[in-house]
Amino acid sequence: MNCFYDDDQLNLSSFRTWRHCGQGNVKHEEDVKMKQHVTKGSVFDDLGFDKAEAANLKIRAALMRGIEEQLEKSSLTQAQASKLLGVSQPRISDLKQGKIHLFTIDMLVIMLTKLGKPVYLVIDDRIAA
Repeated sequence: MNCFYDDDQLNLSSFRTWRHCGQGNVKHEEDVKMKQHVTKGSVFDDLGFDKAEAANLKIRAALMRGIEEQLEKSSLTQAQASKLLGVSQPRISDLKQGKIHLFTIDMLVIMLTKLGKPVYLVIDDRIAA
């Protein structure tokens, strides 16, 4: 059975579910309460990665976002982007699909540099209280 959701009723604390009933009839089924979640800082922290891995993933995600934004601004096709960056077109597709596990920080920094976007590193040395 397929479920449909009424977007007009969607909010952070609850939403109504609707169930398709055979011949195009859609009936209200139940109110569903969504569990509220307090984030630990990022999706990677929330998913339970250890601190080092979460930090690495956050850096890679930020670099990938920077590359995607630059590619968007330049209106390059994937084929053009692949030539400019010296990678295959499927690598550009992987990047656009957010396949973070396929990219190292080194590779992402090289790509951003080739796009004319310098990358700077800031190390936060505050002591946690």
